[in-house]
Order: sequence, then C-alpha cells, then structure tokens
Amino acid sequence: PDNNTTRAQIAKMVVLAAGFPLDLPPGAPHFSDAPAGNPFYTYIEVAYAHNVISGYADGTFHPYQYVTRAQLAKMIVVARGRGG
Repeated sequence: PDNNTTRAQIAKMVVLAAGFPLDLPPGAPHFSDAPAGNPFYTYIEVAYAHNVISGYADGTFHPYQYVTRAQLAKMIVVARGRGG
C-alpha cells in the first residue's frame, strides 16, 4: 500500500473496475512508448478509446511514470461518465 503506482498500472485498474470490454480501438497503437508488446498495451488502448487517458503531445504515454493525484482523479471521473 505504500508503493507508488505507474500510469500503466492505473490504466489497467480503471479499465477493469469500469468493466470496459477489452477490445482494441481502431488505429492502435496510439502511443509510441506503449507498443503491442507492452504488458499493459490492451488496457492503455482501451482506456484511450474511452477517453480515460490522452497521453502527451509528442505521442507518448509514459506508462512507467508514477501517476499523479490529478491524473488519477481525471481517469476516475471520466471512467465513471462524469467528465471528459
């Protein structure tokens, strides 16, 4: 419980908690640093398809960067259908 959580780990948790189908969106992969071989690839792409994540302007997602409180709050709000 005292460990930090990465953006990829949170993407997976949010996708599973929201019950989103694990269907890849058209045009995947959307992030150059989260290719098909990444263990979180499907969850990142599904989160992207549901506007839960958007990544960075340079086309990256930074999957192994620690998630911030603000990023986590945005993901949860959007996944719950309350914003985006």
